[in-house]
Order: sequence, then structure tokens, then C-alpha cells
Amino acid sequence: MPSLLFNPGAFAFTAGALLLAPIAAELNVFRSYTPFLLLRFWMIGFCVYGIVLAQRARGLRIAWRVIYSLLAIPFAFVWKIPVEQWALIDVVSATLVGMSAIFLRTEPRRPGAAA
Repeated sequence: MPSLLFNPGAFAFTAGALLLAPIAAELNVFRSYTPFLLLRFWMIGFCVYGIVLAQRARGLRIAWRVIYSLLAIPFAFVWKIPVEQWALIDVVSATLVGMSAIFLRTEPRRPGAAA
């Protein structure tokens, strides 16, 4: 049954922002760190969203809670690393976000729910 909490736009925006962030940083598009700081906060919130979706998905898909918890660590605690290393973190994160969208878009039918 499709999850009522699942929003494909949030997943697409997050993956897109993560993939474009290293390019924007290298080209110094924003001339400010503020957009990247906002992306950090977005990713921490998105990871909480992913944990909630994984909890509702149940079964083996609940393992995504651990993945999203680990995914939040660099965005919450890692500072002052080169753009190239952030690019690797961003690409890996975008890949995991995209993969999780496949698994977390549904949840099991609740007992007593109408068909």
C-alpha cells in the first residue's frame, strides 16, 4: 500500500541538490556558504523523515533507519573538509536517497484498514 507520508518531490529535490552542490561549490556560484549550510540542515531533517518512513515501512526495510542515521552524521558533525571530499559524501548520499525512494514508498497494510 502506498505510504501517505512518501513525497517523491522531496526525494528528487534532495538528490538533485546533493548532486549539484559540489558543482556549485567548485564554480563558487553562490559566493557564500549559506546555501550549503541550508543543505546541511535540510539533510538532517530529511534523514529524520527517512527514519520515519523506514519505521512505517516495517520488515527488512526498517534497516533504512540505520542508513539514514549514518547518513546524517557527516552533515551534522563534519566541518572544514575540502570540496572534493564533500563531493564524494554528496554523491554517495544522493545515491542512497535515490535507492531508498524505491524501498520506502510503500508500507504494509494496517490491520483493520479498508481495502
